[in-house]
Amino acid sequence: MGTSSWTDFLDNPEALQDLYGRTVPRLDSCDLFFLLADERQNSITVGFSTTDLPQHTPSESNPGGFNSLEFYLTFIEISEMSMQGWKGPGQRRVEINYLPTGNLAVGMKSEGSNLRFVADSVSVTKIRTSLTSPY
Repeated sequence: MGTSSWTDFLDNPEALQDLYGRTVPRLDSCDLFFLLADERQNSITVGFSTTDLPQHTPSESNPGGFNSLEFYLTFIEISEMSMQGWKGPGQRRVEINYLPTGNLAVGMKSEGSNLRFVADSVSVTKIRTSLTSPY
């Protein structure tokens, strides 16, 4: 992703920046725990969780307290999708770059997993807190 933050690619970066300020967690430090490829909407939604808690509490906070934050990114108008293997949840190297066409080239890779696709845009579609067990 070069020197820019991955939030620079979002249609709505304020969704996370308003919670974290300018120190939004890096995607490769978050656990990717959810993946949905929706052929009807021509979209891919990915869910990330982090224990790097924000400075400000999200409006949809767990009333019993929380120790992690989950956020979902939805990429729309998907093309050129390629997937080789997919291991369970965990940390992945995530790359987002602009193509000369203005579209986004997206890659998510870890040992035994490789997902690549092109998208028109990406936005944060859900943010929530949770109380998770350390086990």
